[in-house]
Amino acid sequence: MKALRNCLFAALPFVALSGCANFEQTMQEIQKATAPVAIDQSLAEICRVTKENKVRANSLYRGKTFSTNGEVAMINQGLEAYRVMLSVGDVDIHAESTNTSMVNALSVGKKSNVSGVVTLVDYDYKNCHISLKNATF
Repeated sequence: MKALRNCLFAALPFVALSGCANFEQTMQEIQKATAPVAIDQSLAEICRVTKENKVRANSLYRGKTFSTNGEVAMINQGLEAYRVMLSVGDVDIHAESTNTSMVNALSVGKKSNVSGVVTLVDYDYKNCHISLKNATF
């Protein structure tokens, strides 16, 4: 009986560590499942879908991550975040960010990459607009 108890005490750290590994793997799977899905369509395709039907476009793209490269057209201070507008041809990207150092590194007229979570896609009489939150540059 004493040998069995000693064996159990010796095995206990290994059981605990394997439980930690399983917990860590489970947490990584949860993070992957809750992370926004990236949009794999071109900017032209997104704008075509938006022009055809804004409601459908928003249901397809809202909450997904989007990345592009464009020219910085405007930088403003909002109430809770910075607002940066980039132009990609005739498409306007409205990006919201709380990262001061990233926004300070931008200059109007210069090119920048932007990535963020889509909050709205819209198409007015003139062109396509995509709004992003949690933008990084």
